[in-house]
Amino acid sequence: MRFKKIKKEKNIAWWQTFGKTWMTLTAPARPPKSVIKIFEKQFLNFIKKNKRRPRVLILGCTPEYRSFCAKYRLPVIFADINPQMKKAMDMILERKNPNERFIHSDWLKIGQKIPAGSIDFVLGDFSTNNIMYADWPKLFANINKVLAPGGRFMPRDYVAKEKRMTKAEIFRKIKRTKKINYTVLWWDLIFNICYYPKTDMVRNPLLSDVAYAGNSLKVKKVIKRYIELFPPNERWWTTLTRKKLDGEYKRLFRMLAIKYVSDYPYCDITPIYILERK
Repeated sequence: MRFKKIKKEKNIAWWQTFGKTWMTLTAPARPPKSVIKIFEKQFLNFIKKNKRRPRVLILGCTPEYRSFCAKYRLPVIFADINPQMKKAMDMILERKNPNERFIHSDWLKIGQKIPAGSIDFVLGDFSTNNIMYADWPKLFANINKVLAPGGRFMPRDYVAKEKRMTKAEIFRKIKRTKKINYTVLWWDLIFNICYYPKTDMVRNPLLSDVAYAGNSLKVKKVIKRYIELFPPNERWWTTLTRKKLDGEYKRLFRMLAIKYVSDYPYCDITPIYILERK
């Protein structure tokens, strides 16, 4: 069993460490090319119909989305409440876009920073999951405000599985696996063990106690390395079932399509929505 090591350096900034960790992740933690192709089709149809490049807002600093927009030199605004996230994600950019602009902003206040009706597409990679459920109406109101008539919101979200694995099943899976992928391990642990249906929340597990691993040295080693990379904390993610999420979007947007890809683990719980401003 081998892990890809992340070189530790003294006095390294948080954003540098995060950027290096991000480089080791794969889909679904990062959007793959199959997801980008869904957006590309939407953009090319827009260009053909409107004879101009679409104006894009990205919720967050997602490098894959920014690099894709750079390919077509699209006018892009990307927003994040943490300016250091921009530094981290800039390390991973495949292409630089001279037409992109960063805004340091809470997404719940983005309507105060961007002119109303000035955006054709809003992209978000698990952005809705990062907002408290109680604040969703405010988020969606801000998105609708900045969207132009006919503008589209295209988020990739993760939803809760109806049937989840138990701790014992997860640890048996680890024991059977020759090569552990951190991305899959994270999704197994988080989305099976730590989903709380009553609150529609997922929380980072407190896995310092590896008693669940029994006498397996392999599982204990995996859990120890996992904790080093993803320390237990108070982070949470709003996670609804697909049916409930559909209902939330339908209340404030026209639902044009729900897309799925099939080239990475957990694609069955990471739908891509194509929503239109009402």
